[in-house]
Amino acid sequence: MDLLDILYTPLDLPQPPEVNTKQLIEWIETHKQDLDPYKKYAYDNNITSENNPRIIWPWNMGIVYLNWDKNINPGWIGNFDKTFPDLSKYMYSVFDIPIEELGTIVILPTKKNHTGMGFLHQDPGDIGIRIYLEFEHIGKNKLLIQKTKIPYTCQQTIPLPVDPDLLQSEVLECKTLTNRYCWFINNTRAFHGTWTEVENSTRIAVIVSGNYESGHKVMKRLKNKILESAEKYKDYAILW
Repeated sequence: MDLLDILYTPLDLPQPPEVNTKQLIEWIETHKQDLDPYKKYAYDNNITSENNPRIIWPWNMGIVYLNWDKNINPGWIGNFDKTFPDLSKYMYSVFDIPIEELGTIVILPTKKNHTGMGFLHQDPGDIGIRIYLEFEHIGKNKLLIQKTKIPYTCQQTIPLPVDPDLLQSEVLECKTLTNRYCWFINNTRAFHGTWTEVENSTRIAVIVSGNYESGHKVMKRLKNKILESAEKYKDYAILW
């Protein structure tokens, strides 16, 4: 099995610490003004699509760590690491990423009044390592995925919303392992998007990435873990 063939799998890693989700969401609201310049930076540098008027953005996004390129001073935003010390350390150490190699940590609570489909997308970077800090109403709320028609070997620049002709027609569900766990998503050969059936559900995903110099190192360290996890969770894993 090749790493590029794995489109989704839970990861055989320690479970995230329990977190006060209300406090976490309140932190994002409280630090809205602090976060806005970083969110603009993220949009301008193709890290997020939040301001794209052509898609439905389903999250109340909080960027808590940023070291994406040489033009921005690295560090935690709004003293997030002081407010949530155990969670902060877990989110990069669980993936064996030294702090000096950390690029971004983005926290994505689903908006309270959002229902239905978000939008099919790929996240920036080839390393699709993710965490669920909470996932309510498993089986009703879902993560959906569609394979690309072409087995790309590197991530393509594809404008949003994605042209359906580029994707295979079958819509697959990334089965949720539990309400808190780490997982991998493929950003080269598939597009994914959220489906929310139950309004006002608490669902919080986390995107973790290496920085502009370390992405290949992070992937090299995690490659075997991802392959082993896809074997262990073969009833959950989705292959191209």
